[in-house]
Amino acid sequence: MPTGDSYGRELNPSSFKHMSRMGPMESELARFLYPMANRDVVYIFDDFIGGGMQQQAADWKEAVWVTGNSANGTEFAPPSTQVVSGICEGTTGAVDQDTISIATALVWAGDNRCGMEVMLQVDDIDNQSWELGFNDSLADVKEPCINDIHAPTLHNGGADVALIGQQTGASTATMAFVTDGTGSGMNATKTLLGTRVMTNGAYMTMRVQLDGDNAFAYLFDASGTLTETAQHDVLAKQVEGGTLLQSRILWEANTSSAVVVDLDYWAIWQDRVA
Repeated sequence: MPTGDSYGRELNPSSFKHMSRMGPMESELARFLYPMANRDVVYIFDDFIGGGMQQQAADWKEAVWVTGNSANGTEFAPPSTQVVSGICEGTTGAVDQDTISIATALVWAGDNRCGMEVMLQVDDIDNQSWELGFNDSLADVKEPCINDIHAPTLHNGGADVALIGQQTGASTATMAFVTDGTGSGMNATKTLLGTRVMTNGAYMTMRVQLDGDNAFAYLFDASGTLTETAQHDVLAKQVEGGTLLQSRILWEANTSSAVVVDLDYWAIWQDRVA
């Protein structure tokens, strides 16, 4: 049985070198252990189990998250009365174009193979716009970066992005994966994610993974089954891998009805050294 002192005498504990002594580094075991190799991996997993006085003092977000709302909503935060396993909840105002957002600092990069995954649900999927994934520095973190999900262009200062998004009140309400970049030949590219939409009050998991200038998107249903993927790689390199990015979630009401968004967990990772 391992003990604290045996761990402390281990050469390069909790590292890729440590993992390599257990077997092949491309094995399923090695991938499972990847988040634990903290000498070589930056990994955040937030289950949002805060609440009460912690939430009221805003301590829960000071280390990682930056939140915002346009004017009328309630910023993302663990509710004062939590639910089983914990959530982070945000509510837009009941005003057209009112937004809520939550984001990290600009510390992630495609060259370090950053990725993120979030499990979330909304109370009513109608008449809203949203985007989540990675983007570079914005003029305003609580404003959209994608101007039009159906013929995507960027605004709000965004230039390097890999975002899953949707505009549910539009005639074509399918989710899409949008990338754009500052590198040579990188132009806004959209891939429709099948005919995928969310279900009211049902959790769904979304993942965005970068690998250098390449970007990938994955959707999973409530049971964890992979339902849609998108690849922007060899023929569609769209994100400048050396640009510092933030991981970010934004929701916008498109009518006078508020939207309630619950985050069950949010994971973000990357190699510590490119």
